[in-house]
Amino acid sequence: MYRLLKILLILSFILSYCLYSQQDELRQQLIKLNQIVKVANEKHISEIEARELIDAAIKGLIQKLDPHSKYFTPEEVKLIEQRRKGITYSLGLSYQIINDTLTILSVLEGGPAFKAGLRTGDKILQINKESLISKKEEQLELLLNTEYEVNLNLVFQKYNSNKLNNITIRTQKLPIYSVDASFIIDGTDIGYISVNRFMTKTHNEITDTLLSLMKKGMQKLIIDLRGNPGGVLDETYLTIDEFIPENNIILMTRGRDPNYNETYRSSAGGKFENLPLVVIVDKESASASEIFAGAIQDLDRGIIIGETTFGKGLVQRPYQFYDGSELWLTVAQYYTPSGRSIQKPYENNPHYGTLQDRIVLQDGLNLSHTVEVLPEFANNVYRTKNGRTVIGSGGITPDYIINQDTLTKISEKIINSNAFYKYIIEYYKKYEQELKTLYYNDFKYFLNNFDIDDIEYCDFVNYINSNGIECEINEISKDTSIIKTLLKANLAKIIWDDTKMKQVLVDSSIYLRKAIEMVPVAEQFIKKK
Repeated sequence: MYRLLKILLILSFILSYCLYSQQDELRQQLIKLNQIVKVANEKHISEIEARELIDAAIKGLIQKLDPHSKYFTPEEVKLIEQRRKGITYSLGLSYQIINDTLTILSVLEGGPAFKAGLRTGDKILQINKESLISKKEEQLELLLNTEYEVNLNLVFQKYNSNKLNNITIRTQKLPIYSVDASFIIDGTDIGYISVNRFMTKTHNEITDTLLSLMKKGMQKLIIDLRGNPGGVLDETYLTIDEFIPENNIILMTRGRDPNYNETYRSSAGGKFENLPLVVIVDKESASASEIFAGAIQDLDRGIIIGETTFGKGLVQRPYQFYDGSELWLTVAQYYTPSGRSIQKPYENNPHYGTLQDRIVLQDGLNLSHTVEVLPEFANNVYRTKNGRTVIGSGGITPDYIINQDTLTKISEKIINSNAFYKYIIEYYKKYEQELKTLYYNDFKYFLNNFDIDDIEYCDFVNYINSNGIECEINEISKDTSIIKTLLKANLAKIIWDDTKMKQVLVDSSIYLRKAIEMVPVAEQFIKKK
């Protein structure tokens, strides 16, 4: 019964927030909801755990509010908090789900799994007597990431073996980094960093990384925010503040309740105020990464290149409940320094969050943004600090457009398939000693000299066909270079780590080449400050 009280408490809170003047109606609807939950719990043909029923009801209700208000169970909250803090208690491994089975792709050297002898290609079948077969990724994450150091009892199979093995491994506190790649581009004084999300230590992490690169001779910078879904607002603000001269508006929030109206201004003493800056974004850059890109663009502090960003500009405030669950309720919107709303319209928009909901422009320079001035945006024209036109159509449209190459449907099917990762694991296991001997101590040599040759690529296509995906080489010829790069990058992940994988992907990227070309334009922006 206490579970029913929980749902009444949370739903009452949500509905009362949205329906101030409908108290009688609210009371009647809550009584009905209470009766439905009680009847379903007691009479349904299948025995349903009350907690699952209640959590599903809450999440269903919240979906009616807006796309980004969320309810999280106590277990989900713990995992989110760990990631926000940049730590995890885990085994130190990455995996793919192949044929419904957790298959290890790479193991952190020196981590718990490595010390226990787990390696690439091994399969984990059970954790603490709970089967992992057919579990979804979010369920696996909750099992593999613990709240503190604990022993996990694993049943596993070694690569190419059917023998069941038992082992107990203690999870270990491991860092999660925001900066997943950083280096100076060969033959230049241009630094590159990739930021995967904004966590509670991101500002310090980025600052330390950039200061280290400056000691090595960096004088210009490319920040890659592709795929960055956002994160902690305060860390985003502190990071932007390092690049902006004092007393400039960085961000504004505006809500129905004036208590949520805030203006964030830059302070004095930014460490990188005179560093020419190019920022790379794509359609998956969202929320905090859009705040970053929008501030840099509106203040004419740097150049934004890539694809139009996602358009997620809603502010969520967390409300905590007695059992550790949380409601993240939308209370305001984010606005850039020029006054543009980052949020794309979502009401009565069936295409929200899809490619059909983005402004897709032709590749090329877009500094004036005049090509975006469509009739529907006539009332959403804004000006940057130096007077350039920008459009408030939701999301951030870059100053130089690069549309990501669209893979053929068969190529997409291949790279998302079990067979793709099975091939990578089998290739690595076959050539493991050779790969380590030639490349392990010299990643740069691997980066510049290793390639999947044409004979190996034919073997790959034959392997894909033998695993149930019918295709001919000419069907995927357009994507050959991308597929070869993805194979190489995943091998780098296995041999080294995610950082080296990212560097392989970046090294062959049109985004990086164009970012380098745009650095002189970023230098001109600095001179106009």
